[in-house]
Amino acid sequence: MSRFLIPLLLLVLASPAGALQFIVWDRDFQTKVGYGESSGGKFNVQLLPRYSGPVVVLFSQTDEERRRATFPTLLSRYDGFLREGN
Repeated sequence: MSRFLIPLLLLVLASPAGALQFIVWDRDFQTKVGYGESSGGKFNVQLLPRYSGPVVVLFSQTDEERRRATFPTLLSRYDGFLREGN
């Protein structure tokens, strides 16, 4: 997950104030592995502590964020891998 977490952290920290929310799923979208949001310049993340395997991170922007292009470089989906919740 660290391969794509660092660029995501930089994106959130460099973006305007606002809470950007996301959900982390297993590759088959059967299990919600985690969730989080940006708040006050920090990225708060909750993940299943022992999960290992491929994951998909999906971001949820509000209509206002989409209209204003608040997060212009944000993709709607990022693929990654968790190992023991990291």
